[in-house]
Parts: sequence; structure tokens; C-alpha cells
Amino acid sequence: MTGKIRIASAVLFLIAALLLPSCTGGDTVTTTVETDTGKMTETEQITETETETETETEEETEAETEPVPELPYDNTHAYIFADSDKKTSWVTQGLDVSREFNVLKLIPTNNDPMIFCAFDESETFDSQEYPYVAYRYSAKTYYTEGVLYVGSENHPDFSDDGLTWINLDNSGAWKNDIIDMRKNNFWEGKITSFRIDPINGGALDDKAVIYLDRVGFFKTKEDAAAFLNAASEPDYSQAVAFSKGFAKATVPGGVLSNGYSSDDYLMKVESAAEIKNGVTPLVAVKVDGKTVPVPISYVNSVGFITYLAEQKGEYSLYYPELAGSDDETFVKVRGIMSDADIAKKTLTVKEAVEILNKTLVKNGGVDSFAKALEIDLNSDTLCFYTAAYLTGAFLECVGVTPYTDSGRTSLAEGPEFSASSIADLTKNTNKKIFLSLCAGIVDETGKDNVSGKQFATVITKLIKAILGQPILPSNIKESGGITIGAWANFPFKITDNTIKTFSECGIDMLVNLGDIENQETLGLALNSARKYGVKVLRYNYSPSKFKASKPDKIPSSNYEYYDYDSYLGNMIYDEPGTDKYGSMAELTEYYNKELPGKLCYYNLLPMYANAAQLKYGAAASKIAYYDEDPDLYKKYVEAYAETVPGDYMCVDIYPYRSNGKNKSTYKGYLKNMDIFATACRKYDRDFWLYIQSTDYDGGKWIPNYDDFRWQMYIGMSFGVKTFIHFVYSWGGYENTFVKDGEPTDIYYAAQKANNEILAMSDEYARYKNVGAFNMNCEKTKYDYAKFDNQYKDFNILTDITSSEPLLFGCFEEKDGDGYAFTVVNMNNINTKPTAAHLSFRLDGYDNVYIWQGGVKTKLTPHGGEYSVDLASSEGVFITVGK
Repeated sequence: MTGKIRIASAVLFLIAALLLPSCTGGDTVTTTVETDTGKMTETEQITETETETETETEEETEAETEPVPELPYDNTHAYIFADSDKKTSWVTQGLDVSREFNVLKLIPTNNDPMIFCAFDESETFDSQEYPYVAYRYSAKTYYTEGVLYVGSENHPDFSDDGLTWINLDNSGAWKNDIIDMRKNNFWEGKITSFRIDPINGGALDDKAVIYLDRVGFFKTKEDAAAFLNAASEPDYSQAVAFSKGFAKATVPGGVLSNGYSSDDYLMKVESAAEIKNGVTPLVAVKVDGKTVPVPISYVNSVGFITYLAEQKGEYSLYYPELAGSDDETFVKVRGIMSDADIAKKTLTVKEAVEILNKTLVKNGGVDSFAKALEIDLNSDTLCFYTAAYLTGAFLECVGVTPYTDSGRTSLAEGPEFSASSIADLTKNTNKKIFLSLCAGIVDETGKDNVSGKQFATVITKLIKAILGQPILPSNIKESGGITIGAWANFPFKITDNTIKTFSECGIDMLVNLGDIENQETLGLALNSARKYGVKVLRYNYSPSKFKASKPDKIPSSNYEYYDYDSYLGNMIYDEPGTDKYGSMAELTEYYNKELPGKLCYYNLLPMYANAAQLKYGAAASKIAYYDEDPDLYKKYVEAYAETVPGDYMCVDIYPYRSNGKNKSTYKGYLKNMDIFATACRKYDRDFWLYIQSTDYDGGKWIPNYDDFRWQMYIGMSFGVKTFIHFVYSWGGYENTFVKDGEPTDIYYAAQKANNEILAMSDEYARYKNVGAFNMNCEKTKYDYAKFDNQYKDFNILTDITSSEPLLFGCFEEKDGDGYAFTVVNMNNINTKPTAAHLSFRLDGYDNVYIWQGGVKTKLTPHGGEYSVDLASSEGVFITVGK
């Protein structure tokens, strides 16, 4: 929609996730991009979560509770960016954010980079009680100044009147600053928000590298100094991931030393992006002039390389003589198993351990994998339970946490479990077994012997699980019927249950998700999406200006997760103007070449956009540009269809208006729907529609079940194939589907409407929309139901009788001679609810069924006449055959 773009400090909420694979957890950075539909300008959220706990069993002893160490400073208002224990989230804008060595690494992406927060109510503080700011950073840049901004109860918005300059040390060394804020004009009363511009200048310094460790607010300088002095060197004990371009290296904990950088582990290759032939080459490291295979390595179908780097060195691509996608070749070219190993009908436990030892070059910092096992290596044969135990123990040794599905613990149920050959092992046996089973590495259970060929499959899955490749079964389904999506960027912890709850609302497409780059949170979200049948349109690539001669690179995580069927594609531009269509066409061609099969997705403006916006995009709301052409919006839509390739067109049309006292409906509602639907039919595009699901700007009303279904039946009448709720979840909106991670009344209202529409999805897919018409909509009060392009050739309906305003959507069977139509009660739903009665004839047709309230029944005529009663806002879908 059109309108102002608002960035208020009060819209910041918590997103929790993992950045780096480790046993102890980590942090995340999530970027969200918003337009005038109420979706914010580009921001990034930084928060913390906990690693999903593995399933515990009754055999495990309760861990001893360690005393919380006493800090040498007042921790009440102290924030460590990479490991915060606070409720307040910190949000960045104009920065590419990642985590390196347990601190935040920031690369500016525009001329005004910043990190800011709105303090949780429990964490606001008195300005005079806490006057000192302690700030630890490292910056390598040509700029020499930074800026601090303050928001207080008296001055809630950031402005230049409330700034404090930072004399920036730009050498790249770590710098500790303590600043007395009492000279700041806004430092009075209760402090409610804070912003740091780590560098400040008029132009983008794209070569700048900034590291942020911590910021805190203190009563005394001594307390502030103690906070800064408590900072340690970067943490090398956890697994660290480096990603650049087409290569991602994960370095196990305990093998790094101070001074190493990501360049020491990056792939030295020029043509990685061109490897798209399905061949999986080895990744190798040069040791004493020799090329040594790195067994835990993978190149996916678009050439993205992931590998476990166990030592510093020059990594490069190595092409084996054997190359193929089967599991036996996969392990052979990595030197893990030989032909003789694979040919064995039964492996011994000792042979399995020896094979696992070969999977690491330096054993991940463990002298011998066998030493980490409490197992009898002289056991005769390897069974599936033992294979699960060994691979689970291997994962723990490496220190990389794969995605798991706790529901798969049921694989270990049954009498064989206690009677298996591992019954006498340690108390942690079950945990290791469950880890392997829940990661999808071992699918079978019991005492059956494991052959060499079967173990090759186990090893292949183990490597893929470590490197974040999709392992667990997918429930993604292709459907030609109705898809229901939702715009969501979660202001709370993203867990498996987050995606589960999302899907249980009847939604199977997630639009946005946020700019989650190179971190375990993205893997968790996409894995959970596979499990619950949700496809994700990511909003992490939206070039401000695109030139085909020098294209903006697509973020590497889109290549890294290319093989996930839950990764549907990318939302590129929201509500563009016609001036961008040419570059959008070039961008689409570039995108389709780089990520074939993924969706390069755009969303267009509604008809209530002004002339300037239709030319220059949603952000041009204040430009004084006019065009009196009455067909301007029609030309806007058709120009897109003629210029930008694709098989769909998407638009947001939000009908519900409110001034706080009275409700109204957008007067051009059905006219807008008809113009868009007509273009979709003309250019053979599927019609995708955003529907209003909240009051996002204070000028709307919050829909209930009746409001949801009314929009959806109207959409069906014009042939809509995909509905997208705006908004399921968003940091700045109070009334959404979820609040603090829990479903709201809006969620349940939408769920009811979604399930009603989805019930007829397969039937709806059999027909194509050919047009729509209305009746009894002549009065001014029905302006929202009027449109020009009335379909006049739906001759199967005769003798239509009703005193109420109705909308009919007309359909023909794609592969047959049947028909279908929708009928929607068009009484204004914001005033007194009014039912409608309809009667009609279908001469020559007697095979008539009606979908009403999500239930299909046969419609029987009386005296040759059919009749239907429609409640206020109700719609029905009727199929007609002989």
C-alpha cells in the first residue's frame, strides 16, 4: 500500500536464533526489508537463543547446577552483543552483519550504518542514576567520527538534537570508550532507547570493517571500566563458521589460535560458481606440498562448497577420477571407505570406528575418536543401534550441532532397544543414539547387521548433516490448487515450534523470514519448513539499483541452501514503479540463471497508489507528480506483464478502513481486483493477492473470521490462486497472529477461514477463471463492489433472483465441459450484518455440488430452481456438470 515509511524505536522486538554451529549455542542477525505496505525499511535484528536440547532419557543423570559467577560490575544495564542475557534486542540498519570469533562483524552497506534498540520496559533506566556509557569496538575505516543517539520519555525519537560525537579510533585496534552522557540534551528522565552510528560520514565506506563487543550504562566510571576490562579475547573454544562467496568453512573448536582470520580457511578457487553439473569434487588442503582430501566436504547442485576445516591452509577444488552422486562413490572419492569396505556383507564395530576415524584428518582435535568411546571394539558385528551410537558420538566430538527432529526418537522404541548389543554402554548412550536418529543419519533401528554399503549411506548422511545439507524427509507438496501464505518476520525465538505453529494455521508459504545469513537459525527454519510442508520466500536480496553489466551479487546463503525444497525463492522488490521494470527484467534473467528453479518474486502496487508511486515506487508518496490518464493503473499492471517475465502477478489490496470510530470499505476494491484479474487472464499469469490481516498503520481495522473469508471468496471470484496474509508476525505491529510466540484471536480466526478455503483447493484447481459479474450493486453504498469489466457470457445461469448485492465468479473446467461459479454476499460487512437469499436455474445440468463452510454437499433443485442462503460476508463455490 501507499503511505509514509515509519521507523520508530518502539518497534524493536526479540528474534532469537543461532549463528554458528556449536554445542553451546550462539547468536543471530536477521535483516528485514519493508515498504509502504507497513513493512519497515531495511533493518537487522540481533538476538540470542539456546540450542535445541536433545531428548533426555531416564538413564541420564541430572547435570549439576553450576554457580553463576559474580561479575565485577553492575550488570543491570550491560549488553554484550554476541551473548546478551537481556530482553532488549539490538537492531541494525545499513550493515551486513555476521559473527566472527564471538563478536559482531559489521560491513557497511549504505552511508548511514547504525545499531539501535528500544529498551524493554524492565530495562529502561533513570538518566542521572546511570550517566556513564561504556563502549568497546574495533573499526578499520577512513572515517574518524561516530555518533551516539538517545531516546528518552521526553524525547522518544532519535534526532540530531540528542546526539553525542565519538572520536573514532579507526586503526582496527580494539578500543574502550567511557562517555559521560549528562551533556547530551536528551539525557534526562527515563532513557527508553539508544543508537550507535559506529562510523559517521556522507558516503558509503564499503571497505570498512567494524567489530562490536559490548555497550553498557553505569553509575560510576569505575563500574564502566570493570565492564570493559572483563572483555576477553575472541572465543576460539566454539566451532566457528566462515563464509564468503561460494565456500563456507566450519572450523571445530579448540584448533584455532589468536590471530587467525577467515581468509586462512576460505576456498582458493576462481570457478566454484560455475560448477553446476551435479559432480561432487573433493575439497583439499595442501600439506607439505601434498594434496590431502578433506572428507567432510560437499558441493551442492549450484556449486556451493561447504567443508570442515581442521587446519590452516590453502583449500582448493580437487577433481577425483570417480565422480557421482551415489553414496558408495561419495565415500570412496573422499578416501573414507574402500571398495573392499563397501563390499562387506557385515561390518564389525572396530571396522566402523576405523572408518569414522578416516572421516577426520586430525580427528577434530581429539587424539583418537576411539578414545572418546566407551565401547568394546572387539564386539563382533555392527548393528543399527550401534551405528547410531557411533555417529551420535562422532557428532559430539566434532562439536557441530546438526538440525534434529525430536519426533524421530520413536525409532528407538520397542523391546529391541534394551536387548541390543549396546545395552551395557554408558548412561549417555541413549542421548547419542537419539542424536543420530533425530538428525536423520540412521533411519533403521534394531539388531540387524549393517553392511558396508549401508554404512556408506550412513557416512554420507553424517557428512551432509554436519555441513547443513537437507537430510530429514520433506513434507513439501506441489499443489495446483490454492496456496495460503503469510508475511512473517518473527519478533521472538525462531524454533521448530515457530514453524509448526505457522503451518497449523493452514499456511504453507512464508514470505520474508528476514535476512538470516550464514547461521544455524536459517538451517533450522528451512529444515522445520521441510518437516511441516512450508515453502519460504526469503527477503534478503533487494538491490537498490541493478545493472546487468555489473549485477549485485546474490547473498551466498541462497546458494548454500539451494537444495532445500523449502527454499522457494526470493522476494526482490515490493511495490516498484514502472521506472524499475527494465532493470527488473534484467535482474530476473540474472536470477534465473544463477538460481534456476527458484522464484524471483515481486509484489505490485494497488490502485490507490498515486501517479508518482506508480512511476517511481511506493516510497515516492510525497513526490508532486500527476498523470490524468484514467487508465494509468491498468497500464502500470500491463507494462509489468509485458516487461518482466514470470508465470504469476502479485498485488496487495487492503479494503478495510477505519478512523477509530467508523469503519468503511475501499471504494475501488473490486475495480482494482478486476483490472488485475483481467491482466492475469490476458497474459496467462496466476493471480496472487495479499489480504489485510491486521491494522498496520492505525487507519485500518483488525479482521475477524468474517472479514478474512470475505476477502478470500472475493479473491477466488477473480481467480486468485495464492493468498498471502499481511501480516502474520512483525516487530512493529501489536495485533498479529502471534504475540510473544503464542497464537492470538486473529490466528484462530484466520485458521478457520484458511481451512475453509483449503477444503475446496483440489476442486478449485480443476477450473480456470473466465471473469466475474455482480448484481444489485448500483447504490452508492456499494461503490466498493462496482467494476467495469462485467462478464456477460456465463450462460449456464438463468433466472437469477436476489434482492441483495452479490458477486459471481465464473469458471470453466480445464479438462472437461463442466463449469463452476462463486457467489459472495456483498453487503457491507462493516455495518449491520445482512444475509442474502439467491435462487437460480441451471437448465440442462443436474450434477450440482456446493462448497459451503468448507463442506461439500449435493445441491438439489425444487421445481427446477436452486436456492442458496448466504450469511453476511459468506461465499460459496458451486460446481456444475451434466
